[in-house]
Parts: sequence; C-alpha cells; structure tokens
Amino acid sequence: MKIIKFVENNVSIILLIGIPLGLIFPFFGFLKWSLKYILMFVLFVSFLKINFKELLLFIKRPLLPIYITFSNLLVIPVGIFYLSSLLGIKNSLLISLLLLAAVPSGVASAAMTELSKGDSALTLVITIFSHFVAPITIPILFYTLTGKIVKLNYSGISITMAELILIPFVLAYLFKTLFKKATTSITNLGTFLTAIPISFISLIVMSVNAPFIYKHPITVLEYLLVIYPVYFLFALLGLLESFFLDNKRKIAVANSKVFMNVSIGIVLAMQFFNPKVALIITLSQIPWPTMLAPMNFIYKKLRLK
Repeated sequence: MKIIKFVENNVSIILLIGIPLGLIFPFFGFLKWSLKYILMFVLFVSFLKINFKELLLFIKRPLLPIYITFSNLLVIPVGIFYLSSLLGIKNSLLISLLLLAAVPSGVASAAMTELSKGDSALTLVITIFSHFVAPITIPILFYTLTGKIVKLNYSGISITMAELILIPFVLAYLFKTLFKKATTSITNLGTFLTAIPISFISLIVMSVNAPFIYKHPITVLEYLLVIYPVYFLFALLGLLESFFLDNKRKIAVANSKVFMNVSIGIVLAMQFFNPKVALIITLSQIPWPTMLAPMNFIYKKLRLK
C-alpha cells in the first residue's frame, strides 16, 4: 500500500510530525495513560524481529553489556557532571543534566535501534542490564557528586520492567514460536507498526506539555538550547565507547544512551528535587523523539565509511 511505503521511506518525518500535532491538538493529553501500552506494543513488534538465539549469546557472554552499562550509568554521568560544572552550569540545571545522564536506557531504545538498522538485540540487553543496575548507581552518583541521597522505589522499578519489557518480550517469543506465518507478516510491516506508534507517543507528550510551552516559550527555548547539545554529546560518547565494535553494534550502543528512560527521571525529579528540576526533565521529552532523524543521518555517514 502507498501509505505503508510512504511511512517506510519517510520514517524521520513520521516521527517528527507528532510534535507540531501535539501543540496544535493539546486535548490528546488525556491519552497519557496509554503511553505504557503503546510502548509495550512497539516493543512487542520489535522483539518479533529479534533473533532470540543471538540475544541468548549476549546473556551467556555478558562482558560487553556489563561494560556498556557501567560506562552509560557511571562514567558518562560523572563526565557530564564535571563538564557542566566547568561550563558554569549550576543548581537545578546541573542536577537535571546529571539525572538525565544517570537514568537507564529507555524501553523504546530497542525500537529506535531497529529503525536505525542497528543491533536491536544488543540494545535490548543493555536496556535490561541498565534497569537492574540503575537503582544502585543513581543513589551512588547523587550521594558522591551532590551529597543528596536518593531513595528509589525498587518494587516500582521491578513492576515497570515486567510490564514494559518482560511481558512484550515473553509474548513476542511465544507468538514467534506458535505463529510463524503471522510473525513474518507483522515483521514485514515492522517499520510502519513501529514508526506510527512512536510518533503518537510524541504527540501525547507534547499535548501534555503544551499549556506550559505556550505560557513560557522563552524559558522552554533556553532549556532546550542546553538539552539538545547534551543529547548529541550522549550520541558521541556512545559511539566513542563502542569504537571497537562493528557499525550495527555502535548504533545499538549509541541509541542505548541517547534514548534513555526519561519517565523514570521525571518520577525521581518530582519526588526528590525541586519543581524546576522536574520541569527540565519533563522538557527533555521534547528532544527525545526528534533525535532519530539526526542520528540516522550520522549513522548513514558511518555506514558509508
């Protein structure tokens, strides 16, 4: 069909279109409750395309995901904190950037890697590892660097893991085993079935934030001018830490850092920090869905080399 081909040939446009639509139609914010289920569907489709034998190899040989997880959740956040301090960034913005750097890989990062034609199995393993490690590393980082002890809801994170990652993963495995023909049909539409929901996620996120954005456009712009370069720095550091890997795995590592779990950051900010930190972390949802277009451009240059 023409619509499917258009989406597959214009993934970046489809992902970006949700942003202006969210500002134009803020009433879509009432669908905030559905974000979890949309992500579960996106991951289900992505997991159908994963070679489970290859995933098992990563788990049996965990040195690479352990190295990437350690780098993503400790080395890079410490680097971001001291670099920001050297640049004169202070107070709430400094805390916000540290928190943004410290959260685990997002549950949609595997889907983003799939859209970037990278190794989504590796991104998935890094995501799983990082969610189990983050409850330990985040308190250590904030206690060591800022002196503020952060207590995490371990049971809440476990439930989130089960709902957003493990359930789609198990369902995809069972579906792939029992319905091979249907799996082929769905995977052939994988790009379409992934790009449209992710764009809808962007629409909902922008709808929720639309009232504040309309009232405080200058403040939003100032924060975004800081947050956007940080995202690109995440991408650069992700590529640098994986310099010894092939291109598909470099993409997987970079995406695991760029597409972090912002929702966990928002919850932590609202519970443990001042309202301004929560606002900045919330605004970081705006660059999040827009990063795939420039990242895919960078990856295209990487493949050409």
